[in-house]
Order: sequence, then C-alpha cells, then structure tokens
Amino acid sequence: MNIKKTVTGILVSAATFVLASCGVQIQMENAEPAQTNLGRGTMIRFARPGDKISRKLCHAIANRIIQDGYYTIRSGKTDGRMVFLEIMNAKLKTTTSSNSSYTDLIATIRIRDYVDRELYRTRIKERVDEDSYDNLYVDDACRAIALTVMQDLTPHSVTYKEKVSPDDDNPSLELAAKACAAGNWEQGKHYARQAITARPDDPEAYYLMGLIERNALNYAQSTAYFEKADSIDSESKYKAAIIKNATLATKDEHVRQQLSN
Repeated sequence: MNIKKTVTGILVSAATFVLASCGVQIQMENAEPAQTNLGRGTMIRFARPGDKISRKLCHAIANRIIQDGYYTIRSGKTDGRMVFLEIMNAKLKTTTSSNSSYTDLIATIRIRDYVDRELYRTRIKERVDEDSYDNLYVDDACRAIALTVMQDLTPHSVTYKEKVSPDDDNPSLELAAKACAAGNWEQGKHYARQAITARPDDPEAYYLMGLIERNALNYAQSTAYFEKADSIDSESKYKAAIIKNATLATKDEHVRQQLSN
C-alpha cells in the first residue's frame, strides 16, 4: 500500500519551494494518523441541530466528510458501524474591550456510538469578526472547525519545510535541492548523487539524500545518510533528522493500520 499516495488523497497539498540567500527550502510531506479513529467507512449520522450556528457547523463538517471520503454520511437505521455526531452549546459570544470588539464562535462537538458511549469530544473556540449569523466570517470559522475536527478523526497529510544549504564549491547540490523543492525528486536524486561524488566530504549532500529517501518512505536508508552527514559535521539538524525519522516511521505504521481497517 502506498501510504503517502493514499493519505495525500485525503488532504492534498502541492510541493513548493522558496529560494533564499541562506539556502533552499524544500517542502516535505508526512502522514499523520487520526487521533480518534472511528474505523474507515464508519457511517456518521448527524443529530438534528436546533439553531442556525449548529446547522452551519453540520453543513461544514458534512462537506468535509464527503470531500475526505474516509467516512460516510447516513440517515438510515442504526447498526454497529454507525456513530452519531452532535453539536452542543453552539453560540456566538461577543466580547468588547477598550480598543476593540470581536466575536467568538463556541461549540462542543461530540461523537457517540449506538450504545451511547462517547468516542470523541472537542470544545471549539474560533474567532470571527462580526456578530452576525449571516456573516461570511462565521462560514469561514465553521470551515476551519470542520477541518480541525476531521484532522482529529481522519488520517491526513501534513507539510513542513527542511532547508538545504549548498555552497559554490558543489553546484550539483544546488541543482539537486532546487529539483526536489520543485517536486522533481528523481531528478534531485540524480544530481544529489553527483554532488556526493564531487564532494564526498559535503554533509549537506548526504543530508539531502536523506531527505530524498525519507520522501520515498525509505527510513533506514534515509537515516544512514543522516548519520553520514552527522559523522562529517555534528550539526544539530542532522541529529534532529535522525530522531524525526523514527517518529515518522511510527506514524506511517499507524496510518497504514488505519487505512487497512
């Protein structure tokens, strides 16, 4: 199972890069398991909301469930693969200070199963700019809440950036870093190998190869490259990369199990 491809299908994010005088910023992506996994394919039924804010939240969460495709929405009879989502205490609360006034959208979201066991609960407080049920800021806040809830409930991908710092003595490394930053990982690997051949004492070349192997989920090979970089120059980011690989490998295994349910 291609974990990365499968998870990326849930929350898609494009690779981008930023060139700066201090190096090349490469956007990476890793799988993040659900904090509360209801079981893939579980049917979620919404309790009937009684107010406008709750209905907006229901609509936003329902749209997110449909978009993600990990769970399904059902309004039929109950069974063991169905859970119930309730939105409680949804309201707008306006606070006025000496300099400004703002509105908080506050809600408690609860998921329980058919024997009324609580499976998930979160309290949401999201700032909006106007005290109006019809204001677009409220809709934006509801969408933000829906995304937060689904990140708790669904395996998803997250992005972060790593910096590679080429120097003028190893032009192949800069070409490799730019290619990876643009999402051309195979081309980047080709140039990174050239960079290692040209400068076998360049720790950044091994560090980039470690990032390339991490992107391919080859954590053993990735760690070996990070350890080689660390043996040449004991820099904190190389040690941090080694530790992070262990964390990412564990998360990938959790996501694999969740996606296999």
